Amino acid sequence: MKKRKNKDYKVIFIFLIFLIFMGVLKIEGKNYTINKTKSLPRGIYRLYPPVDLQKGDLIVFEIPKEAEIMFQRGYVKNIDTLMKKVAAFSGDEIKIENNEVIIGSKNWGKIYYRDNLNRELKKLGKEQMRPSENEILVLSDVDKSFDGRYYGPIPIKSIKNKAKPVFIFKN
Repeated sequence: MKKRKNKDYKVIFIFLIFLIFMGVLKIEGKNYTINKTKSLPRGIYRLYPPVDLQKGDLIVFEIPKEAEIMFQRGYVKNIDTLMKKVAAFSGDEIKIENNEVIIGSKNWGKIYYRDNLNRELKKLGKEQMRPSENEILVLSDVDKSFDGRYYGPIPIKSIKNKAKPVFIFKN
């Protein structure tokens, strides 16, 4: 009987924490976002101004026109921004070796030329991925993520926020 009571208290405690967090999220809703895509861990992310960007920073940005194929093909729906990692700035060396994107010493993973339904994906070379002065390249560590390796660099002015995970949902 005692173990059941402790378990009930744990459930109540977790529920109360959840309600408090949801209240904070409602009050400060513009400072948080929920990632629903598979290209980063699904969860709740706190948003910050997009200043002092560094490689590896998570950013939220407007969906570039070149990436709108992801709606037509059903990769995602009901989103108006994307969240990816900053991978390269203007002047960074980008290499493609064995169909993998390498920037500096970091291997960002494979480039696929067909999606899961065997539909052709746009083939970008390293020059097409190279950001100009007012652009950055955004990528994901997750295999088969639809990112800058398929639509190229994004304008820096399209960046809305930096993001940091607050709560990650377990799969």
